[in-house]
Amino acid sequence: MNRALIVDDRLDNRYLLRALLQGNGFTVDEAQNGADALARARAVPPQLIIADLLMPVMDGYTLLRHWKADLSLRSIPFVVYTATYTDPKDERLALDLGADAFILKPAEPDPFMARIREVLTIKNSGGLKHASEPPIEEMVLMKEYSEVLVRKLEHKVLQLEQANRALLQVIAERKRAEERVWLQASLLDQVRNAVLAAGPQGQVIYWNKFAECLYQITEAEAIGHDVMDLIVPASERQGAREIFATLEKTGQWEGDMVLLRKNGTTFPALVFNKALNDAEGRRAGFVSVAIDITERRRLEEQYRQAQKMEVVGKLAGGVAHDFNNLLTVINGYADLVLENLPQNQPEWNFRQGDLEGRRPGSLAYAPIAGFQPARLHCAKSARCQ
Repeated sequence: MNRALIVDDRLDNRYLLRALLQGNGFTVDEAQNGADALARARAVPPQLIIADLLMPVMDGYTLLRHWKADLSLRSIPFVVYTATYTDPKDERLALDLGADAFILKPAEPDPFMARIREVLTIKNSGGLKHASEPPIEEMVLMKEYSEVLVRKLEHKVLQLEQANRALLQVIAERKRAEERVWLQASLLDQVRNAVLAAGPQGQVIYWNKFAECLYQITEAEAIGHDVMDLIVPASERQGAREIFATLEKTGQWEGDMVLLRKNGTTFPALVFNKALNDAEGRRAGFVSVAIDITERRRLEEQYRQAQKMEVVGKLAGGVAHDFNNLLTVINGYADLVLENLPQNQPEWNFRQGDLEGRRPGSLAYAPIAGFQPARLHCAKSARCQ
């Protein structure tokens, strides 16, 4: 069985390459950099090495130079597998240093394994360079290597500058976003209404300062807890579930609710609920604004009582007016009766004139003993018969 040594500083790259090689019958050993790879190969030489070029401690070019300079390793095929050094000059330098294949990441599994088998076939047939062959002029290779490194360094510096500008822009945007969030949170804390936000499962994710005052529950006590358990009395749970169902269906709900304080007391509130959606339009929770309407309810009750009293007053005034009308008629008929009574009847003792506390012309009478006012009759007078 062929033994392959893969060299890459990225764990995910090594994982994918190991899975591919093992699936094709290879035994795999791994190293994170060139120095580690040299130590492992000298201890247990592999039949093939596949190495990245950009690595810490010792890069792939340096590893390749040491590999081909080591008499015990130089006959082992060296395959470069890189996603960073992709220029034709990079490939030429690697091949000049003795690489047996140069493959760019990411490669499709089938073409990659075909290239690996081709390299092994050439090696088994004796087609690879022998250690006795004279190496290319060292100074020429070092010059090419330096040029490659300088070019990569310049490219990396340019990438870092671009990344730095992008990072500064991201930091500036994040700072502005954080300032906006801070301003919004500060404004919400100044609102004289209880504002809360809950996630899709009803857990509290925001709780403003006035909510702490209204519900007597601190932000630390509220965050992460179910809003139903915090502020909805047990007797109102079913109604609250219906409200949440309406909110889920229509996206909003407004109306009166009975809410709960931490000490167990309840209060009436006008509540505005609005659903929250994420970027894909899925329900991400809801925001709720509650206004304590206890004082408003008290004033409404006072107003209703005042209206009742006004109605009673109007009714009493109407009754008194009608009664006065009846008394006026009765008083008029009484005056007519008195004018027609005989003056010498002993059964009557009427007095005409002004009495204290009565208007001029009013009449008063003082019945004699045995006289019944409810029965006006005159038994002796023919005029009363």
